[in-house]
Amino acid sequence: MCSRPSCRALERTFTISPDSAPLGRRLRVVRFGALGGERTMDIMKAAYDGGRHVAMDDVAYEEVEALTVTVREEDARWRKVCVDGTIVEVPVGGSFEIRTVEGALFDVVVDPLIAGSP
Repeated sequence: MCSRPSCRALERTFTISPDSAPLGRRLRVVRFGALGGERTMDIMKAAYDGGRHVAMDDVAYEEVEALTVTVREEDARWRKVCVDGTIVEVPVGGSFEIRTVEGALFDVVVDPLIAGSP
């Protein structure tokens, strides 16, 4: 699973979330099940082809307000997730929530001398 609400592409040609925009305040989830190596590669290639993967039958692409994931997998290889571009390993039985939040995304601080204020 990969969630990246702040950006539509993880790399210049890898369009993971074609409907997303920087600072767009929308959370979109791309997911697919255990399909085997060949089919997974087909999906990844389609992501590199302008985000075509989101139209594939095996891929779910949806806007959500929140997502909770509980991990029951014993093997650490399958407990790794990409959250906003960072790989995180979730402990067995652990869970995490990703959600949208209200309020400012960031604060811009400007020196009064630069802004022209007295």
